[in-house]
Amino acid sequence: MSGNFEKLILEDLDEAAARYFTIRIAAKNSPTRLEVPADFTEATGWPGVSQCFLLTSSRSRTEWPLQMTQLSSSTCVGTAISDSAGWLKFMEHMPVSVGDILCFEIVDERTLVASIAYHRGRPPQIAVEEPQVVNVNAPHFRKKLRASHTRPHKSARLDIPTSFWRSVGAEKFDGSLLTLSGPVREHVVKSGMCVTAKQTFCFFGMGWSDFIAMNDLKIGDTVLFTKVTECRYEVKKE
Repeated sequence: MSGNFEKLILEDLDEAAARYFTIRIAAKNSPTRLEVPADFTEATGWPGVSQCFLLTSSRSRTEWPLQMTQLSSSTCVGTAISDSAGWLKFMEHMPVSVGDILCFEIVDERTLVASIAYHRGRPPQIAVEEPQVVNVNAPHFRKKLRASHTRPHKSARLDIPTSFWRSVGAEKFDGSLLTLSGPVREHVVKSGMCVTAKQTFCFFGMGWSDFIAMNDLKIGDTVLFTKVTECRYEVKKE
């Protein structure tokens, strides 16, 4: 099953290759530096400067400095590489295991936001059934899953009810990285906001298809989303 989850992750990210790239954790201290793929640099122009930063959340301003060095086009490791010291300090902060996949998204010419796209090195955490006390005052919403919510590729989206995003603020879903804590496993998803002349839409995008696969959610399931913090939601199947 882990191989299927990993395949879904990589297929999801492949469709956004112009904005994302991934690396796999090979060992506790490997890779020893960040190597930026040449096609990512060609598509985005990143890095635009030598002194760069990594973020672990687009809402947090905790920065991990990296000194980037541009390489010639004849090299095979990538267009640019980071210093080892800055990269290893960042890796000490990230809760990753061997086999995990990190995803990097461009913010600006000097900044990338990093998230854990796939936890291969950790066994699934089976939830223990306990009596549940519902906090009726906590912001929450329910969705009955449809076919468009459960497709196993990047086209899968979960639209967030208008009444909910209006109550908490549409800006909370404008590209934020959110942790969904499900019945079986938790996973980071990226929210999105689409504004048209007539309407605004907010949704869970990248990572959502992987979350439903990890938690065995299917068409017809009614799911309760409860806001725990600004960047964390508890998800239960009713």
